[in-house]
Amino acid sequence: MPAPTRPVLVASEQDAAGQPQPESAQTLAAATSAALKGQHLTLAEINPDTWPLVFAQLKLTGVSRSIASHCSWAGVDAAGLHLVLSSQQAALYNDEHRKRIEAALVDYVGQAVKVHLTQGEGASETPAARRLRLEDERKLAAISDFTSDPLVQALQERFAAEIDFDSITPLTPPQH
Repeated sequence: MPAPTRPVLVASEQDAAGQPQPESAQTLAAATSAALKGQHLTLAEINPDTWPLVFAQLKLTGVSRSIASHCSWAGVDAAGLHLVLSSQQAALYNDEHRKRIEAALVDYVGQAVKVHLTQGEGASETPAARRLRLEDERKLAAISDFTSDPLVQALQERFAAEIDFDSITPLTPPQH
């Protein structure tokens, strides 16, 4: 696996001197909204916020899916999409997995895409980390809802009841 590279600037616009300019917040928000609705994005619209949402729509299975879920977005440029694979997951990686991820992205964006995978610790959230964070947030919200319920509080007070927090499970469906 190649050595880690420096982050790549997302550049879809150029200034008067032809220098790449970062995308506007409005453009990034529109891409994130589209991805949340399950709409396909262009390669240029894939960014740290949309990568986990794009990942969820990729037709990947098995180890290739697991590897992609542990990749963070590092940038998009003329050379393609740059991802950083967590060092903890690198033992499973081989170039066949990169090719499968690349093929899934080609299918997703509908154009030729080159995927560049480096090993290291990325600056953005991986799809796997996002899934765990969302699960934790759902669990904490369920605990908060349960413990703030007046009936639960009355039972605790009347019977000196203690709550088994591990037994509380969210009723809301998980988000992607």
